[in-house]
Amino acid sequence: MAYVMLADDCLQAIKPVEHCLSRLGHRLLTVTDGRKCLEQLTAELPDVLVMDLLLPYMDAFFLLDELARRRSISQMRIIVLTTVDATGEPTHDWTMPVDAYVLAPYSTWQLVMSVEQVIFRTVIRPT
Repeated sequence: MAYVMLADDCLQAIKPVEHCLSRLGHRLLTVTDGRKCLEQLTAELPDVLVMDLLLPYMDAFFLLDELARRRSISQMRIIVLTTVDATGEPTHDWTMPVDAYVLAPYSTWQLVMSVEQVIFRTVIRPT
């Protein structure tokens, strides 16, 4: 199964996702801010990184720039959790090298299925 890192400061939302993914056999690590995320990514890259766009201390924009600079970004799949801004549009940057965006508020099922789809696409991706 896959190694999945969950980076989100809202543990109430991420705990049910953590539970479902572990029951599916995935190895999990949860971090609650951008600095901890970068530290863990430096130690070991996950197969899939699920991260909130606006993490405390270091947001996803900075994290992705740093990973790209280190050339680590192509070695993992990335899902970004984002919200709707005051205009009703999703808050995101379409140029970010991510595999999927999940719009909050999201259900546990929706996020778990997004992770599973990204893993499935990775397994069958031609080399």
